[in-house]
Amino acid sequence: MNNRPTENASIEEQERDSLALSPLAESAVSLNESERAIDKYLSAALSGNTRRTYTSMLRSYVARGGRLPSSPDHLCHVLATTAEALSPDSQTVLMSAISKWHSLAGFQDPTNDERVKLLLKGVRNTHGRAKRKAHPITPNELNMMLVLANQASCQRRALRDRALLLLSYFGNLRPNDVVTRSRRDVVIESRGMKLLIPESKTDQAHAGQCVYIPRNDDSEQWCPVAALDAWIALPPEVGSPPWRDEDPLFLQITRWGRLVWDEGRVQGISEKAFNEFAQGYARKLGIRNVSGHSFRRGFTTAGIEAGSKFSHVKRQGRWVSDSSVSEYIEPATGYTRNACVALYIAMVRSENDGLPQG
Repeated sequence: MNNRPTENASIEEQERDSLALSPLAESAVSLNESERAIDKYLSAALSGNTRRTYTSMLRSYVARGGRLPSSPDHLCHVLATTAEALSPDSQTVLMSAISKWHSLAGFQDPTNDERVKLLLKGVRNTHGRAKRKAHPITPNELNMMLVLANQASCQRRALRDRALLLLSYFGNLRPNDVVTRSRRDVVIESRGMKLLIPESKTDQAHAGQCVYIPRNDDSEQWCPVAALDAWIALPPEVGSPPWRDEDPLFLQITRWGRLVWDEGRVQGISEKAFNEFAQGYARKLGIRNVSGHSFRRGFTTAGIEAGSKFSHVKRQGRWVSDSSVSEYIEPATGYTRNACVALYIAMVRSENDGLPQG
């Protein structure tokens, strides 16, 4: 591609030109048809969330005095001066964004320099801290949330919230999977429900994935299929057009219980709104550190504790690697799969063997 930025360009020019060079760019640039095609397909190689994250990190890097392209010396300077402002995890993401930018723009990657690697290691050793994870919602906490949902001021909100809580949990869904679903993605059958996910974090090729959720015949209160069936069967508001297959599955509802429309289209919830939804219920119960991801962590943790097979949990969560699932299993089995248990049993047996026989 043309118009490569130089290290003498102003920060404003660097930000505009460097991001325009990259397929991560969101702004329009002057490209011929061939370059547009290249830009299009390179962009499709990364998920939307990854592109947005990388773009945000690159803009922040330039705003802090970073240059694109960057030399190893300059990169070390910026990393050292921002070490206390950025968490080690954020610096790792920034390195990935810088590496990707240089690779796609045809420049030498400064993140491969040994000095940069050593500096990052030093930053982590100095400022490293435990990774903060979202609180996993337990089955008991989910049940209390359902009780609160039943107390909603209007039927529409109560039905939506129940379906949203149960589907997010038992579908083991990522927040983005929840908010991008439409009515056409749901197939309800006698044995349960199929949720179609055309594209996701682990399916960039759009092969499509399907989440199966069986009916809970023992408890309708805990049945995500019954809850979703009741929600989608609810008719539109009086005077509103009929539902369409492409309408969002989970809709925005105002504090007065009305749906939100824009240019004749009913509006679905956003990922930000979904996080606030989870935090709102958690706040009422005094639960901290909750996000939309807490349902996924909660289902996985509870499933392992209840004796679900590793392969079944992995399939429900649509993970590619075992290590991703293992992050959830460790706290769940920390007490049960523990070396102390065998020692406790051995000590009891030894004590019993030493008792005098009556």
